[in-house]
Amino acid sequence: MSGVFGIMTRNGNELEQSELDAMARRLRHRAPAGHRLFRRHEVGLGQCRDLPAENTGAATKTPNLQITALARIDNRDEIIRQTDFRPSELSEDLDSNVILAAYRRWGEHCAEHLLGDFAFVIWDAEKRRVYCARDHLGVMPLYYHLCPSRFAFASEIKAILSLPWVRGDLDELKIADYINSNFDDVKRTHFCEISRLPAAHWITVDEKSSTLRKYWAPDPGQKTLRKNDKDYVDSFREIFEEAVRCRTQNTEGVGSLLSGGLDSSSITCVARDLNRKAGGEPLSTFSSIFMSVPASDESRFIQTVIDDGGCLPFYFEGDKANPLMTPPSVRQIEDEPCGAPNLFLNWGMYGLAQKNGNRVILDGFDGDTTISHGTGYLIELAREWRWWKLAREASGVARSNGLSPIKYTSGYAWYGGILPKLPGRLRHVLQRRARSRVPRDDAKWYQPLREEFVDRIGLLDHREHVGRERKRKFANEKEMHLNLLTWGVMPATLEMLSHAATAFGIEPRFPFWDKRLVEFCLGLPPDQKLRDGWTRSILRRGMDGILPAAIQWRRDKSNLGHNFEHLLATVGQKRLRDDFGKRAEIVEPWIDLPLLRSMHSRFAANKSREDALILWKISTLITWLHSSPHTGSSTTPR
Repeated sequence: MSGVFGIMTRNGNELEQSELDAMARRLRHRAPAGHRLFRRHEVGLGQCRDLPAENTGAATKTPNLQITALARIDNRDEIIRQTDFRPSELSEDLDSNVILAAYRRWGEHCAEHLLGDFAFVIWDAEKRRVYCARDHLGVMPLYYHLCPSRFAFASEIKAILSLPWVRGDLDELKIADYINSNFDDVKRTHFCEISRLPAAHWITVDEKSSTLRKYWAPDPGQKTLRKNDKDYVDSFREIFEEAVRCRTQNTEGVGSLLSGGLDSSSITCVARDLNRKAGGEPLSTFSSIFMSVPASDESRFIQTVIDDGGCLPFYFEGDKANPLMTPPSVRQIEDEPCGAPNLFLNWGMYGLAQKNGNRVILDGFDGDTTISHGTGYLIELAREWRWWKLAREASGVARSNGLSPIKYTSGYAWYGGILPKLPGRLRHVLQRRARSRVPRDDAKWYQPLREEFVDRIGLLDHREHVGRERKRKFANEKEMHLNLLTWGVMPATLEMLSHAATAFGIEPRFPFWDKRLVEFCLGLPPDQKLRDGWTRSILRRGMDGILPAAIQWRRDKSNLGHNFEHLLATVGQKRLRDDFGKRAEIVEPWIDLPLLRSMHSRFAANKSREDALILWKISTLITWLHSSPHTGSSTTPR
C-alpha cells in the first residue's frame, strides 16, 4: 500500500528539502517503487508508490492544483459526468484526478460527493492553502501537526515525528483512554503535538488560519422504505453485492478472510460468485482455526463454505500463536500501542496472504454494527405495549444467547414498557431501589491506574465529557443503531486493521463499511432487522441461495476470547512476567505496579477473564514504550 506525506510553511519561509526527504525515509516501507514529490517555495507533497508509475510528479498537470492521495473512489463515473473531468487525465492516476475534478467543481465540499476509501491532501496555489480530507467511515488514516509556523501531514505518525520541530511528548489522557478502552475521543493520538484527522472530516490550512469541519454523519432521520419484504431483500442484496463488487473490480490478487461467521461468509460467497461469473481463478480464503480450543473454533462452518467450491483455502493455527509477540514488520508500522487483542490472528492470516501473492483482502469487520442485531426493536415493542409481539421476538433472541426467555422478555416489558408509565414519584423510588441492589464500585473502574494520576489529568471529567453520548438511554432501534455506528471504536479499529495489513503489503477492504450500505441499513424499519427472533434478519434473508443454510440460519457464535485467554495464560506467561518485572518501571508514573502484579498473580492462578484484557494492554503498552519513536514524555496533559 502507498502513503502520503507533506509540509506547508505558514510564515513565508522556504520549505527545507531535507525535511521532505526525512519523511520519505520514514515511510520507505510503504514505497517499494519509490516515491514522488511536488515541491514549491512553501509547500511539498509526497506520495509513496507501491507500484511503478510513469508520471514522476506528485500529482497531476492541473494548473494551480496538486494532490497526493491514498484513495479508491467507487463512484468515478458519476463524478466524471458531473464535473469538468478531462479525457487527458484518464492516462494518469485516475482516482487522484477524479478527486481533483470534484475539488474544482465543489471546492471544500468535494469529499461529500465521493464514495470509497480515501485520505488526500490538495495544494490550492490560487488560494494558497492545503485542503485535507478523510473518508466517511475512517478506513484510510491521516495524521497532522499544526502550529503557527508549519503544517505537516502523513499516513503514519512516525513520518511527522521525523521532523526536528515536532516534539514527541506523550499525551497522558490518551494513555489513560487506551488502558480503559475508551475510544470516544476520535482526534487524539498518543502524541501531544500530533492529531488524527477524524473520519468524515476535512481541514483547510493557510498562512493565517485553519478550519476543521465534519462533512457527513449518518442521518438519524434516514428512512429506507420499500413496498414489501421482497423489495427490501432485493434492494439489500443489490447494495451489498455492489459493495463487494466495487472492492474487487479491476483488482488482481484479491482474497477474503473467512471466519465461518455470518459476515465474513456472506462477503466470501458473494465475492466467489462474482469471480465465477467473470471466469476468474478460485478465490483465496484465509481462516484462523483453533483445534485445541473448541469454544473458539469455527472449522465446520468454514468447511461448509469451502465445500461449495470456488475457493482456495489457507489456514492459520490461531491456537499456537502468541498474542504478545509482534512481527517485526508490524513493529515497523505501529505508531501507537495496539488496541485490538485478537489482531495477532490478522497478522497470521495477512502473512499467509502475502506469501500467496494477495494484495487486497476483503474483511467482514463488524457487519453486526452495520446491519444491526435489531434488539432496539424490543424497546419499541415494550414502549408500545405490544406484549405478544415482544414475547415472540424477545424469546427468540434469548434462546439464541442462551438466556431465559421469561426473564429476558420480562426485563424489556418492565423497564421499557411498564416502569416508564408509572407516576413519577413511584417510578423514581423503584428505580432507586433497583440500583441499590446492584453492587457498584464506581471509584475502581480505572484500575490499575494510580489514583494521583487519575486526579492530576482530570480523567473523571474527561471520561464524563467525551463519553456522555454512550451513556444515553435509547428510545428505539434507530437511536441504538446510530449510537453504535458513530462510536469511536469503529474508525479506531478500521485504522488499526489498515496499519496491520500495510505491514504485509496488503490493502484491507471492508464491504460492510460502504456508506451506501450503512445508510440503507440505518433507515430500515426495525422489523427488517429483527424478525421471528432472528437478529440481522435482512442479511440472512438477503443471502438466501448464496450462503449455505447452516451459516445463514445459525444462532450461535464462537467466542475468540476463550482462545485469547488460553494463549495469554500459557505461551504468554513468560512475557507477562518479564514485562511486569523491571520493564514495568516505564509505566510507573501511571500504573499502580503492586496492584498490577496482584492482578497478574490472580490471572496466573485462575485465568480470571476480567484481568486478561488489562494485563495484555499494559504489557503491549510497555513493549511499545520501550520501542516507540517518542523523544520524551510530558507530565502536562494536552
